[in-house]
Amino acid sequence: MKKMKQDNLIREIVSFCLDYGVLIDRKEIERKIKQGLEKAELIEDLYNTIFRRAKSDRGMDIKRVIELLIELERVRLELEFKDHL
Repeated sequence: MKKMKQDNLIREIVSFCLDYGVLIDRKEIERKIKQGLEKAELIEDLYNTIFRRAKSDRGMDIKRVIELLIELERVRLELEFKDHL
């Protein structure tokens, strides 16, 4: 799986949140995600929110969820270890 560009990742997160009722205000979601993609803590919170929602909602596109979670984890790890890369 190749790495998503930041804009694509933001669009995918926003779309996912809107599709599954995690959050409802598109502009607010986009603003917060753009600000927070440089913070490992926000990425981890977002990951956990999506993960919990996917575990409880059987109607989700699990393939989409997995791809999004993998990309979020990749971003979080890059942030956590940026001083070592």
